[in-house]
Amino acid sequence: MARRPPRAGFKLISSDCPQRGIIEVIGAPGTLHENEKCQLQISFPEQYPQEAPEVSYISASCAHPHVYNNGHTYV
Repeated sequence: MARRPPRAGFKLISSDCPQRGIIEVIGAPGTLHENEKCQLQISFPEQYPQEAPEVSYISASCAHPHVYNNGHTYV
């Protein structure tokens, strides 16, 4: 991901191993969240891709109705 980010607005901030890292996401132009920066922690289980990765927000500045105060998301 550090060498080839999946798309504009995503950036790998740090990674202590291949299965875990911190990603910065920047809100897309023309959206409600334009230029808003959020940091996410992503962890890939050993059974990936059969099991989904765990993602949680670690920056307090990201306000979204699908994000709990502790950074966990729900659908």
